[in-house]
Amino acid sequence: MEERELLREAIRRLYGCESFHVGSVAVASIPDEGRVEVFALHGHPQATRAYAWSEVASGRRRCRAVLGLDPIRTAADAVRLHRGADES
Repeated sequence: MEERELLREAIRRLYGCESFHVGSVAVASIPDEGRVEVFALHGHPQATRAYAWSEVASGRRRCRAVLGLDPIRTAADAVRLHRGADES
């Protein structure tokens, strides 16, 4: 399965809505390719965007997805929020 399709599936599973890829953003703190994929959401009650990427941790690829709800306004915001959640 293609990377973007894996990310769309993660969004569907986590947030119960469909998504459509609208772009890619470089974020320096993401390992490997350093890209966060931006998706428009269809069917979510509050959010219209999601930011998603994958990382390899302990030998496994993991998909990460964050809704574009305040205070998340950019891909970098999504990564910072997720990193902060990992540290708590």
